[in-house]
Amino acid sequence: MGNVTRVKMTSWMCRDRSNGTSVDVAVFAAKLRQPSLKSDAGEQVPLRRSGIPPWDERPKLRRHNEDVHLTVLDGLPADHEAAVRVWHAANVARLLPPSIDRVARIWEKLAESQACLVIGHLDADRDVVAMALAEPGRAERGAGAVIPDYGHVSMVFVHPDVWGRGVGRQLLQGLHERASERGWSRTTLWTRASNARARRLYEGQGYRRSGHETTLGSGDPILQLEHQAS
Repeated sequence: MGNVTRVKMTSWMCRDRSNGTSVDVAVFAAKLRQPSLKSDAGEQVPLRRSGIPPWDERPKLRRHNEDVHLTVLDGLPADHEAAVRVWHAANVARLLPPSIDRVARIWEKLAESQACLVIGHLDADRDVVAMALAEPGRAERGAGAVIPDYGHVSMVFVHPDVWGRGVGRQLLQGLHERASERGWSRTTLWTRASNARARRLYEGQGYRRSGHETTLGSGDPILQLEHQAS
């Protein structure tokens, strides 16, 4: 798994050997669900005091149709937790709450040495509201050798508080710029056939159906879309 070690004990431990940090995924998943944590003394500490504010305690933008300006940055290890929070919030909003095993896999993917992570925040607020991840494209649907000039977009997620505000479009544009810098002239991604919002976003950024389709374990059909750099 690249630079990541995962050990199954009473909980999932994900360790990034490149910087020596580790994450107890079960504890992190609990933080996503609970309004407070226990201190060393056993008292309940609100997450805002623990330095890990949950999304429902963060200021929400008023819902309207005006686009907002997104600042897209290269994601660093220090941004991984915020990126996972965005991914988690978007999945919950789509009524697809992830399992602890799935959370562990996302931590692993973010820590892989060749991962291309970008994050986005609004100009007036440093909270991360969007994240996207690309990685070198591989043959045999990701199981084979790396294909030159080809990148695969494995994650594009926007926090539901800013859905419909132009955030996904700006995020993808920033990711494509990084892909071009890596020499990836072609990128692909998979999306659920039923996810009309995501398909509109991708098609608006030049993605077209590649002709490859398959189904998830749940039976939901997914489509592969392809983008050629101009």
